[in-house]
Amino acid sequence: MTEFLRKISYPLARLSLFIVFFWFGALKLIGYSPANELVRSLLGKLLPFVAFDMFVIALGIYEMLIGICFLIPKWERVGIALLLPHMASTAMPLIFM
Repeated sequence: MTEFLRKISYPLARLSLFIVFFWFGALKLIGYSPANELVRSLLGKLLPFVAFDMFVIALGIYEMLIGICFLIPKWERVGIALLLPHMASTAMPLIFM
């Protein structure tokens, strides 16, 4: 039983990361993200010259791309490389707001 759980834990972890990032990216694309207002206020303070609608679409696609990278075997390193700037920008509201 332990060997079976060890064998499936890595693919299930990758699948869960895919679901989370793809889902939140898709919510941004269709305009139902709970973080939209936070993104709008942060974008207004840091990059007032960037249009909110285009930024949210780009951010949603970026998050979906991170999720896809975690789903595809051997692309985890690319996903992690994309994840690092995303996590840094996710922490920005704590600093700037």
